[in-house]
Amino acid sequence: MYKMSFRSLPALLGVLVMSVLLMGADGCSSDPNVEGAKLDLRNKDYDRALENLDKAITTDATNAEAYYLQGQVYQEMAKAEQDLAAHRDLVENMQMSYTKALDNAGEGDETMSSDINQRLRMAWYEEYQRGASSYSAQNYDEAANYFENATMIAPDSSGAFVNLGYAYISMGSDSLAIEPLTMAVEKGDDNVDTYNILADLQRSYVSADAAIATLSKARDMYPDNADVLARLFNAYVSSGQADEAIALAETEVANNPDDARMRYNFGSLLLQAERYDDAIEQLTRATELEEGYTSAVFNLGAAYQNKAVAVNAEISEMEDELRGEDVSDARTEELEQMVEAKVAERDQLFAESVPFLVQARELAEAAGDDAADICTALGQAYARTNQMDLAEEAYACAEGN
Repeated sequence: MYKMSFRSLPALLGVLVMSVLLMGADGCSSDPNVEGAKLDLRNKDYDRALENLDKAITTDATNAEAYYLQGQVYQEMAKAEQDLAAHRDLVENMQMSYTKALDNAGEGDETMSSDINQRLRMAWYEEYQRGASSYSAQNYDEAANYFENATMIAPDSSGAFVNLGYAYISMGSDSLAIEPLTMAVEKGDDNVDTYNILADLQRSYVSADAAIATLSKARDMYPDNADVLARLFNAYVSSGQADEAIALAETEVANNPDDARMRYNFGSLLLQAERYDDAIEQLTRATELEEGYTSAVFNLGAAYQNKAVAVNAEISEMEDELRGEDVSDARTEELEQMVEAKVAERDQLFAESVPFLVQARELAEAAGDDAADICTALGQAYARTNQMDLAEEAYACAEGN
């Protein structure tokens, strides 16, 4: 459905210096359990380190250094853990420990704060890279887990949210991609593909109105992007906001008068709005700009035919008035003249629709497309112009015979 590609790492991460993250500060602590945990961490005896740190925290629930070291232990354990669920638990524990360390650190303890922030950036990078590797190997479930971890660690960074959305789409869970892509946009992602993909998903799983809100923002950012405009137009149409769709199409036709597709869109909306003369103008121009434009040719024939039907309705109203009991002789003469003129107009419109419907049928059949709807309209036009043999053949085409 979509061509997925990973975003480059956000510039704010900068270059991570791996060597500074091997161990934490090596100052002395007044708590022997913390000192023991430092030795355990160096020896990679993580279980024993956690036991010592639990004792330290039980003794003093505000011990920032104990939480700080606890976060380091969980971070080191997460690096080696391959089971996704266990890995996620360790990442969550790491983040909670670092958060508690920052909450309990003294105002002057800038070294700890700086180191924790750097470690969190490192953890984000680790999860992001794991996600990218899993995605490249087409292990999309696994990739989604790692990207979700990255969003948990750095919730203000849009890159992991975008790629989490891509992972969900690639694994066939399109609706799950809506939330992370929405978050990516809220966090400042300004890639037009993010907006377009999110809007498509919103139209499918949420509502056309939700898609319109997303696409309206995208249009403000990318006023000349054809994909955004086409999606916004279609969203207006599917939500029943014909006036907004017409206004958008009219603006775009004015800005791009030689765009056959926009002329077609504009003309088709005008046709639905029963503005037949305006529709004929736009659809005629669309067929001039793009030769063999089947849909535009068909709708142009339909515009003439529908206008003829509208004229026929006027004739019926006049004839009903003529059959009334209290119609004066002068009014009768006036109505008869009006009916005669309208009949001529109606018949002329039906006749004008025929060549366009014939052409549309030929184009559709040459392309191997279904021409049933075109044949139905053509049969009606032939019948209205007293070409009954041709009408019979067209109706047979409509029925697949």
